[in-house]
Formats: sequence, structure tokens, C-alpha cells
Amino acid sequence: MQRLPLLGWLLTGFLFSENITLSTPLTPWELIQPQPWSTLDSYQKTMTQAEFEKKLQTIFDPYQGLKPLLQWNQNQVTFFKENQQLTPLYTLHFAPSPTELLSPPQPWRTPQQFSKSLPPANTPLLGLKIAIDPGHIGGKWGPLQNRSVLYPGIGRVQEGDMNLITAKILRENLRSLGANVFLTREETEPVTELKIEAFKEPARLRMYKKYPDLEKKYRALPLDEQYRRLGDRHEFVTQFLFFRIGEIRSRAQKIRTLFKPDLTIVLYINATLSSGRGQTVGVNQNIFFIHGAYTKEESADPEQQVRMIYKILDRGTATEQYVAEKIAIAFQRITQLPPVPYGTTKSSRQLGETKYVVARNLAANREYDGPVVTTEPYFMNNKYVVRRLLAGDYEGTRPILDKSFPSIFREYAQAVTEGILNAYTNQSVKERN
Repeated sequence: MQRLPLLGWLLTGFLFSENITLSTPLTPWELIQPQPWSTLDSYQKTMTQAEFEKKLQTIFDPYQGLKPLLQWNQNQVTFFKENQQLTPLYTLHFAPSPTELLSPPQPWRTPQQFSKSLPPANTPLLGLKIAIDPGHIGGKWGPLQNRSVLYPGIGRVQEGDMNLITAKILRENLRSLGANVFLTREETEPVTELKIEAFKEPARLRMYKKYPDLEKKYRALPLDEQYRRLGDRHEFVTQFLFFRIGEIRSRAQKIRTLFKPDLTIVLYINATLSSGRGQTVGVNQNIFFIHGAYTKEESADPEQQVRMIYKILDRGTATEQYVAEKIAIAFQRITQLPPVPYGTTKSSRQLGETKYVVARNLAANREYDGPVVTTEPYFMNNKYVVRRLLAGDYEGTRPILDKSFPSIFREYAQAVTEGILNAYTNQSVKERN
């Protein structure tokens, strides 16, 4: 996936209305604040210490960035902001034994729980609640998000637009199988009602927190002059807070308060680094992400810690990996493409035997409640893929260069549909048809 150039600098059984909006959208200040530790209160004594430690060490914090901030006692762990001499942030209590576990809140169902509902054969996903998040925004926002690429002699690809086309086809596929499906967005406009300008002041203060010398230098100046002096970097941080925090967390609020799905699918399209230069390539691969593998720096980040602990206690990892592997198998069958060779690095953990599924700490996977699978197939700058994307949606097949292909949007949606169907019913699309 293409990243912003300076990203490393910062870190229910019924259908809702299509255009439903949040009655109390969050302010910029609320959006950039981490969730309070109190959101973990309902998970007290719902997990043993042994299970918690295993998940922390193997999936979520493999490089032990959180370790210096923890104080372990019998059947509890206390979290600290910087070191164990400061005031504790939160204490999590564990069940003394597996037989003494309290029941955790779980508004979503695992594939195993859903399969026990025995839906009708003609609607095998009846009642399954699925949220689809078409990644990025598209439209006029594509260039600002660095998700708009002109390939000379071929055309311009905007990933946000392409993800939305796939999302709407996927929605119809899943609805035909009986699922209740929700899109986080219906158009190429932000979900948040806030404007980018609303994040200028939070961006200024975030910069001053990171660079105190800048605050000493500029704080006596008028506010507009401070913004001007902070220059392009301030503009970047403002856009970062809007797109990568404000927009993602607005979608998270929508999923958390309105949708409450059994599963969320985040749709992206991958690309090689040369995509940003408008260059096409011959290689083409698929990859699928679940949540985990915090870097040492991310684990120590107070803004991310609560979500990490929530994701551990929510127990969604097994469902995420199971569904992601089923989707990966469907893509492998349909596209015949190999996996992106991520492997295990300081920011990723390869899981399972397929080599297509990787744990990473991606923003949407972290912020969205419940099981989340991010699909990132294809390289959009592959010489065939870019032309298939620009060909739009169509029935049947069309010649692309020296080969014939179906609509890439239908192919994408078909593979995700087949994977979900197989995960929740152990029944393939092919068998059903």
C-alpha cells in the first residue's frame, strides 16, 4: 500500500438506512484522543493471565515495547505511562483460573457460533452482520491523500474510487446470501463532518509537544503567523490528523455505535513503491492483514495501548485469522497469484501456513471494534491490473493487452464473498451454484 511520504514522522438483524449519520459526531479534540482506559472495565476477570501473556508475546507485542510499562502481580497487571514510579494508568484483573472466567461482552458472533443458527440453504448468511469499509476516500480527496496516480499513456487511478466500486458489488453479493451489510461510506466524500481546517490547531499543539523548541520560538506570535512559520510540516500534520485519525476514528465510531457487525472487511488495493512514480510492473501478488505485531515504538505509544489491550481482551484474533485464511484461499483459487513475501519483520508477523495472512498494526484494524480483516490484493500498477481498473465494471470478459479478463471489481468481490461464505458456512460459492 502506498504511504504518505512523511508518515514515519508521526506517529442487529435489520438494515440501517443507507445514509444514516451519527447524531453526535466527535470533535477534532475528541477524535485525536485515545479511548479512555475505562473502556476496558467490562473485560475485568474475563481472561486468565496466562492467556493474556501468550497473546501479548506472540501476536500483539512480540518486541516487548510494553514490557517496561507493566507491573505484574498475582492475577493482575498495572499499566504505567512512562515508568513504574509514576501514577498508574489502569489495573487489569485476571480470572484466577479458566473455570472462574467472567463472561466478556461480545456483540459479534464467531463463525462457529453463527453456523449453529442453521440458516436456510438459499440464504446461508442470513442475519450475519458485515461492515464493509471502502478504504480511503477518492474523488477530489484522492490527490490530498496521495492515493491518486497518473500512469502515462494509460490513465489516472484513484484507489478510493476503486475500493467503493468493489464495496458496492460485494454488498450485493453478500445480501443475496442473506447477510445484513453496511458500508461505512456511500460516496467519495469523508465520513467525518469536520473540515481539514478544524485540525490545524490540534496539529500545532502536537508539533509543539514533539518539538518544544518550536513552541519557544513561535508561541508569542499571532496564531496565523505560527501556522505560516510551521509551514509544510504543519500542513502535513493537519492532513494526517484529518485523514488517518479523524476520518478513521469517525468510521470506527459509526461501526461501534451503529453497525456492531460480526465482521468488518476493509478493502484496499496494493501497489509497489514504483507506483508513486507512475511506473507499471509485471509482478502481481495478494496479501491480507489482521491486527497485531506492534513495533516496539507503537507498543510504548499511549495513544495505541488501550486499543491493543482491547483487541487482546476482545478475542477477535482467531476469527480474524480464520476468515482471512479462507479469503486468501479463495483469492488464490480465482487469481492464481502468489503472496506478497512479508514474512516476520519488526512490523509484521506471518501467520498460518498459507503465507498470505500477516498481522500488522494498521489503523483501521486497530480502531474498528470486533473482528477486522483487511484485504489488499493485486498491485494496482501491474501492467494488467491498472488497465483492468480503468476499464471499469462490466459483464463477461474483455481483452486487456494480450489476455482476456473479467471485471476486476467483480473478481475482487467474488473472492471475498467466497471466502466469507466458506468461513461461516463451510460452503463454497461454487457448491452453492
